[in-house]
Amino acid sequence: MAGAPAWESDRRAAAVWAQGLLAAPAGRVVVLDTETTSLDGYLVELAVTDLQGRVLLGTQLNPGTPIDAKATSMHRLAAAQLGAMPRFGEVAGTLARILRDRTVVIYNAAFDMQILRNEIRRLDPSADEVREALNTARWECAMQQYAAFCGEWNDYHGNYRWQRLPGGDHTALGDCRATIAILAQMAAEAAERSPDEAS
Repeated sequence: MAGAPAWESDRRAAAVWAQGLLAAPAGRVVVLDTETTSLDGYLVELAVTDLQGRVLLGTQLNPGTPIDAKATSMHRLAAAQLGAMPRFGEVAGTLARILRDRTVVIYNAAFDMQILRNEIRRLDPSADEVREALNTARWECAMQQYAAFCGEWNDYHGNYRWQRLPGGDHTALGDCRATIAILAQMAAEAAERSPDEAS
């Protein structure tokens, strides 16, 4: 149930936000997702796609640390499977080149950005290129926008209730593509508005 007085305008704003992303010049917007060792750990999988779902970077990673059993139950990746996979430092340069000066859309951006910061701290002092790329990127949280679009108000927290990612499968690539799908869902509503409503 929508409890926020401004929900209809917030829903429209979220739809217009998504429409703007999808209308951006080709290559300017990418979608990123991670799978991790824990809620505040390291990467076990990383994917970046363009807005058509084409893979720009997609790999499992050896985190070099134990993986929490609860995390494994979600993404089905265990340490024994990842021993031969690259470490984050081996793909960091590629990631930096992909993200630099782009808009990066993430479902729950705060979480993934913290995981990336954790990885960068382990790279010091060789992480300048990655850190610079993260600083030049424009980060957008699809989860916050989708929460406003859905409009389930949380009185306790005083904001919109976060929604599970529809269609997400707890793989980095699958969740990137599920994020693209909700962008399309939101943008479609903005496109359907009549000229009178848009004025």
